[in-house]
Amino acid sequence: MPSPGHHHHIDQQSEQTHIGIAWPSVEETDPDYYTVRMAIEVLSGGMSGRTFVVKNVNELPDIATKISMELRNQYVIGYRPSQRTHDGKWRKIKVRLNPPKGLPPLTVAAKSGYFAPGH
Repeated sequence: MPSPGHHHHIDQQSEQTHIGIAWPSVEETDPDYYTVRMAIEVLSGGMSGRTFVVKNVNELPDIATKISMELRNQYVIGYRPSQRTHDGKWRKIKVRLNPPKGLPPLTVAAKSGYFAPGH
């Protein structure tokens, strides 16, 4: 228990997995294709999310299997920042992966940073 006059802060954040399944509404040759695709990516969570574009309804079982595998193979990591200033500024982070030899290609889906606690 903190002594009187001292504050103790426990930072808690919740993590969410954003997965989008989209039916292409705009053909790849349409000038708006990349704008629409970017909107879908943003809605599914950007760098920490995944988007699956379905071109044929028969692809849905395979996509469901991929989503299931991804959700079962997630890891949560934590770290203590070297800069502990509570200034509310954006802190960039980069997560790198050095997989052991013999594993299939692995992908890191991580935030690009976070806001430090405020004053």
